[in-house]
Amino acid sequence: MREQEPNIYNNTENQEPTEAGLKVERIIDVDEKTLEQLAEIEKACFSEEMAEDKEELREVLENTSGINLKLEDEQKRILGYISSVKQSDEFDLLKESDPDLQKDDSLYVHSFDIRPEARSLKNFNTLLNSLKLEAAKEGYKKLSMYARTKNGLSKVFQKRYGAKFFRRIENWRGLEEDLDYLEMDLENTPEK
Repeated sequence: MREQEPNIYNNTENQEPTEAGLKVERIIDVDEKTLEQLAEIEKACFSEEMAEDKEELREVLENTSGINLKLEDEQKRILGYISSVKQSDEFDLLKESDPDLQKDDSLYVHSFDIRPEARSLKNFNTLLNSLKLEAAKEGYKKLSMYARTKNGLSKVFQKRYGAKFFRRIENWRGLEEDLDYLEMDLENTPEK
């Protein structure tokens, strides 16, 4: 029996959100309105224990080595975002939870969230592909990440996007959820 891929993209009854007018922009100015919207998305996507607060979000977004992107609708409402930092900038903190982690020059995907009502394969691909393009332009050769297993995200990254599985970290940071350490090669990312 073939295992069915989890539907993490769209939790509305097979209705794709309207993509007209959506755009991806780099988060450069971290203002209060942006932080509010990102904190709302965190609360909608994660348990209270896993969701980051505004100050944690600000710290990642203000790291100049990172690439942070938002997906907005025509009303400037943020539907989703990806935050990232140079892996070496977050290495000491990550090493506490993953003793096997080796310091490298990858771009570490800190968070990748889309509001539940805006989840679609198109929105997911748009954000991920935009990050891959920006990272390749800036000279990164790979993305690294810890992907959730509970919602099937790790399997999606591996099967659909060719991410390589390295290890599973059980009970990540005592949050009663397992995360997989994955890497995604950027060498064949087309430049636009």
